[in-house]
Amino acid sequence: MMRAVQMQGYGDASVLSLAEVDEPTAGPNDLRIAVHATSINPVDAKIRSGAQRSIIRLKMPYVLGMDVSGVVLEVGSA
Repeated sequence: MMRAVQMQGYGDASVLSLAEVDEPTAGPNDLRIAVHATSINPVDAKIRSGAQRSIIRLKMPYVLGMDVSGVVLEVGSA
């Protein structure tokens, strides 16, 4: 298990919650990273608000943030 801040829907910061989730496995084109630091950038805030809904379709709950620093634990087969 790991901790993640998840979006439960679109809106302001109140749609975010801390949750215990299963650790993911790397798909064929993925990396699994032990995250040491992360950030939320302006695009993440627009996604959370729903401003990008017509471009980026999400399955909820969703974990925002692609800006990370850490150690690669697993590399996908491709």
